[in-house]
Amino acid sequence: MQTPRLFNLNLRYKTALYFSLGLLGMIISFLFISRYFFLYSLDELENMEIDHSSQQAIAVIDMMVTQQEGSSYDWAYWDETYDLFAHRDIAGYSERNLYVETLDALNLDLMSFITLDGQSLVSLSRENTPESSSSLNNKVVSVPLLQQHILAMNSKLDVHRESLAGIFKINDNIWGLSLAPVRNSEGDRPSNGWMLWGRNLSERFPGDFKAMMSASNTLVTKSFNPVDHAKTKSIDKTSESIIKWTPISDLAGEPIAWLKTQTKREHYSKGNTLFIYLFATVGVVASAIATSTFFIFKRKVATRFSHFAEGINEIASQYQLEGLQSVKFDELELATKLVQKLSENTSMTQLQLKDSMEKFGALYHSSSLGMLIVIEREIVDANHRALELLSYKKSDLLEQSLDTLCPTTADECRVDAMYRELQHGRNQFEAQMLDSHGETIDCLI
Repeated sequence: MQTPRLFNLNLRYKTALYFSLGLLGMIISFLFISRYFFLYSLDELENMEIDHSSQQAIAVIDMMVTQQEGSSYDWAYWDETYDLFAHRDIAGYSERNLYVETLDALNLDLMSFITLDGQSLVSLSRENTPESSSSLNNKVVSVPLLQQHILAMNSKLDVHRESLAGIFKINDNIWGLSLAPVRNSEGDRPSNGWMLWGRNLSERFPGDFKAMMSASNTLVTKSFNPVDHAKTKSIDKTSESIIKWTPISDLAGEPIAWLKTQTKREHYSKGNTLFIYLFATVGVVASAIATSTFFIFKRKVATRFSHFAEGINEIASQYQLEGLQSVKFDELELATKLVQKLSENTSMTQLQLKDSMEKFGALYHSSSLGMLIVIEREIVDANHRALELLSYKKSDLLEQSLDTLCPTTADECRVDAMYRELQHGRNQFEAQMLDSHGETIDCLI
């Protein structure tokens, strides 16, 4: 079974392909890393903006309560209100002043006039029935913190009696309450009661301040659990919006509601869309660059690997090395196999050469075989047995021509005849040689 061409590329194509894929991967990695840090920065920016919007909403709540407290002094320091507590003309005061239109004009939901001992003298609210209005008034007046404040102020000099304002949770609604001492307009008489104003912030917030706020804000009390509020994640994010939950506390510091601040994730959506277009654009450009680089690299650089492969194959064919047909990968493996084969052949050659040298040494030192070493018809060496047979000293025989040892009585030199026999493949034959005394010696060459 043959490996598909796609998975059996030679080194030339692999080099160009890997280089192009590496370039493409580097560009894509850069885009992903850039996108991560860009969106991370946008995420931090969104957190800062939602925190700012939440703090802005809390400041608006404080401002609404503070403005309510400041406005209440006009009625608390009004002579007619002072006379209400002094003469207890409840019917006349109510007939002249206590109407729903009064609440509309003052932007209130509750008015209550409280005696110095903390009892409600008369009240006005937006409830539909007198019973529900009386029930709401009793709950508001009986708020422990208000009663404690009235009791604490009664033990102080009149000049040190001061107002109280804050937010409270009543009937699962958040109310802004302000309690002010009642005095005459001249301020020269001691206070004789308290006036309580209330505003239902759950329904009115953010009121007239909505236009100036950068996010949508609401007060949530139904799902609020004061025990677990610290464990709740403060920020929730979706692909479309971001919501921050901020606990709201009353004057006693007890958490009573969530401030839900919600805004759209415009920066994130735009940034994400921007990177989608950027990915598409850069993807097309990077693919074009990688493709161009592939062909340029293939022609200019990878061609050298092609020449390298041809040279490797030529060497393998020249030395007729076996076992290279099993190479099915690139030229580097072929070169590795070739080096291994050459190393194996070199080792075998060295072993054969060593064996030949040992055999040659044994023949050279043989006591029964004479050996002459001849190079181009010149004697360059002779062993001891050859010197004995030919009656020569070694110094006299070396550098002599081979013709010196061969009789030349025949028509042609016997050395030439011997070389002809060697050329025909005959390497063992009878011959005659001359010793140092000119005597003929029969021998087997």
